[in-house]
Amino acid sequence: KEEVIGNNPSILHSGKQPPSFYRQMWQQLQSEGQWQSKIWNRRKNGEIYPELLSITAVLGSDEKPAYYVGIFSDISEQVNLEQQLQQAQKMETIGTLVGRHRPRFQQYAGRHLRQPLSVAQNDAGR
Repeated sequence: KEEVIGNNPSILHSGKQPPSFYRQMWQQLQSEGQWQSKIWNRRKNGEIYPELLSITAVLGSDEKPAYYVGIFSDISEQVNLEQQLQQAQKMETIGTLVGRHRPRFQQYAGRHLRQPLSVAQNDAGR
């Protein structure tokens, strides 16, 4: 806690977001006073992980941003589950395609794979 309070948040930047990402973030903070996005951040130990970050401007008596409050949540588990779901959907699609084209594949394999095998058997028998 003491290591980050008062420090610039850039000490935890992962390097995965381009400078344009941060420019857009600051533009939205200045125009709307708030911003939220999924980002890649860096842990104290150097590990890079996904998080959901929300930043809100806190206005001073002059109605200008006096400081910003950021709230973040580690979404590693959510990202892993989303990736698993995408992989499962791909496998289901492949299974559907294979099932749909199986008769044609069996015909093709039957015509084209038997002939070389019979030639190889005949050659071996000589």
